[in-house]
Order: sequence, then C-alpha cells, then structure tokens
Amino acid sequence: MRGVRAPAAVLAALALALLAAAPERGDPVARRSAADDALEYWDFTAAFDDGHRLLARVLLTNEGPGAGTAVAVGHLIRPNGPAVEFHNGRLEGNWSIEPDGRRLRIGSTELDLGAAVRTLAHDNNRRGIDIRLRIESPGRARASGGERPDYRVDLLDLAAPAEATIQLAGMPAPLTTRGRATLTHTWTERSEPELVLRRIEFTSLDGGNAAAVYLLALRAPGGEKTHWLLVERAGRVLYEASDVIVDVDERPGAPARGYPIPARLRVHGASVSGAISLERTLLEHDPLGDLPQPFRFLLSFEMRPRRVWTEAGYSLQLDAAPGRPAVELTGHGIASVTYLNPLSPASQ
Repeated sequence: MRGVRAPAAVLAALALALLAAAPERGDPVARRSAADDALEYWDFTAAFDDGHRLLARVLLTNEGPGAGTAVAVGHLIRPNGPAVEFHNGRLEGNWSIEPDGRRLRIGSTELDLGAAVRTLAHDNNRRGIDIRLRIESPGRARASGGERPDYRVDLLDLAAPAEATIQLAGMPAPLTTRGRATLTHTWTERSEPELVLRRIEFTSLDGGNAAAVYLLALRAPGGEKTHWLLVERAGRVLYEASDVIVDVDERPGAPARGYPIPARLRVHGASVSGAISLERTLLEHDPLGDLPQPFRFLLSFEMRPRRVWTEAGYSLQLDAAPGRPAVELTGHGIASVTYLNPLSPASQ
C-alpha cells in the first residue's frame, strides 16, 4: 500500500505515548536499550560497622556476541581475611529479567530494585558463598549534573542505611552486620570507552547525623572533564554543583604505568573548597576477567580497563548561604578510580 501515511494526530499520540512510557530519571528500572553498543550498570558501595566492605556491579550490555549479556561481580572485603569474589556472566537467553525491569537473575545472583528495600543477593552453594545486601532506600534519587547527554548517571541512594547477611564456607552461622551503602545507575547507548577514559567517584559512608557526600569526576578520551558534587544532611541538600573544579594530585613516586591512582582530589568552586584523600587500597580489579569468554575477547580490542577502590577521607568547607551559616564537614568513605583504557604518558 504505497503512499499511505498515518494522520498527524495518530503520530502525535504515538510520540506522546512513547514519551510517557520512558522511565523518569532516578527510576532504577533497566533501560534495556536496543542500540548495538548499549550498556548499563548498577554499582553498590557499602561499608559496615564491623569493618566489612562490599563492592559490587550488575551490568547489562549489547556489546559483544548476542543482544543481551548480563554480568554480576562483587567483592566482599573482610576485616581480617582475604577478599571473597563472586561473579556470574550469562549470554542472552541464559539470564532472566521481570517484565517490570526492576528484578533480574543472573545465575546465582539476584537483583531486586522493585521495593523500598533494594536487595542484591548471591547464593552459590557449590562455592559456599551466601551474601545478601539490603539497602533501606529513602527514595531521594538524583540525576548527576553537568553530564553528557549520551552518558547518564543516577545517584539512587547515598549513604543509606544498609544491612548485610554473610554466610561463607566454614562459618558456623550467618553473620548479620549493619552499615551504609551507596547505589548508582549508569547507562549509555554508545561504547563506554568512546566516552570515558577515567571515572573517579567518592561516596561518604558515615552514619548518624553526618553529612552525605558524593563526587563524580569524569575524564573523556579527548581530555574533556565533567564534575558533579552533592552534599546532603538529614535529607536536605546543603550543596550541589556541576561547575566545581577537581584537581588530581598523583601519588609521589608512583610508577607511570597508565593507571595512576590519585593521592588527593582538591575540590574548589563557588562557595566550596576542600579535599578528598585517597588512603589505603582496598581492592584492584580487572573488569574484563569477569565477562563470558566471547565477550571478553572481543572487548579486549576496545579497552584495557582497571578499577581500584581505596578508603578515603574528606574535608569540605561550604561558605555561608541564605538560610545557612558556613559549614565545615569531615568524614570517611570509599573512593573508586576506573580506567577504561590506560592514560598515555603525555596525558598523565
């Protein structure tokens, strides 16, 4: 039926329906883009009162073989023992997601974002690992400021109350511990190494009435930088800006191997100044090692990634603002430094 065109009113109604169906920013739902290079992941960073740390990522991507690869990887860092790694990777058709896009299962790993309590669970009887993280979400998700339109980051939960239940081989009974956790959701329809060379994040994880701080610092392959700083206390935003400047101080004497880890991040901008000190290294990790082999092989031509997490402390000074006196803030948390590819010697 050549030449038949839908009425303008029908096209307009269809466009409105598609817009209405698009998830709002801050909704943790999986975007599930059909783009060839689409990628999205949820990152968990948790610190517990007894010294345990939990670092985890759940990732969906269309890159590599097939149209939907799912990966879950995490590390439980024990206060007096080696880190425990857990991971699952499945190609399309071998993992499941609920129709609402908020619950998925990858092998023995389950992610549930459909309720006020977010849950990440890994139960591998063969390896004797049962780890369950529950985050009590206050429902104050925020979209990062100053971001590129093709690379989006939502801060779903910042230093939210969290609980973990841990059962490992040889333990007589499960251990339950309380602490704080931060959860972010990142998605893009382009290959991430085309957009980001280095990604630095800091999240404070102090409890009680302490302020909650989150910093995102992106460096593109061409050298362009994007920064976003958010400071909250008791659910109230004390400071938020995407025009802050973040200067990176490298560690003196560190070998130039393409993945330099900062010693300090100096933050300054309108009405804010301070620094974040990257301290003891918690974990170094090669993300490609957790991917299914066909996917890992193909992506190795595009990127050579590296991730490092450190303990970190911060000190920030906020100038007086309407309705608020000047504030000095200090606290602790975890910083992560992710390289999608090594820095060239000229750009370090």
